[in-house]
Amino acid sequence: MNEQFRHSIEQIKARLPLGDLLASFGFPPPRNSHRYRSVCRLHGGDNRSAFSADLRKNFWFCHSRAHGGDQITLIQEARQCSFLEAVQWAAERVGVVLPTNGRRPSPATAATFRLRRRLRDSALAELTAEDEVWREIEEGLYALLRSWGQRLHSKPKSEWVGRDYSRDLLIDYYFDELDELIRERQRRFEAERRRVYAEHA
Repeated sequence: MNEQFRHSIEQIKARLPLGDLLASFGFPPPRNSHRYRSVCRLHGGDNRSAFSADLRKNFWFCHSRAHGGDQITLIQEARQCSFLEAVQWAAERVGVVLPTNGRRPSPATAATFRLRRRLRDSALAELTAEDEVWREIEEGLYALLRSWGQRLHSKPKSEWVGRDYSRDLLIDYYFDELDELIRERQRRFEAERRRVYAEHA
């Protein structure tokens, strides 16, 4: 791997934090800016602690497969592609020009790329703004469910009545439904992002 290519990969990683990348592959949004745990959307299963990540160090690990890595490795696993294909996919996503045989692109090629990147960035900015609105709504709903659960669990279970048990099951049901709605929204936004990238490739 030559120095220019290695530098391009470092640029990609700097522009594509692991926390942002997780949503692209159907993971629930991070609730913590540092530690992350979730079911593993890469390998399936229902263990809510099977997948962990250090969002500051941009490192993830799947405990069910004893396998982990950085952003590029995550892309490889999620898209089932080679290292080079993962780097190219990520480069297009964040607007990094990969070197060609160690040579810089021509001025005309670079100008065309800049124009496409501006158009793409404008479309992506609109998507990101809409995405942020949905994230705020989702965080508000999570907070509401957590508050409901905390009030319910503030008294000992020995004092619970049948209605309390029903509410406890209902809270779990609502959490699961909200997780699924968020995953569906993430899939929809990711499909729209892919369309933008394809349109301005």
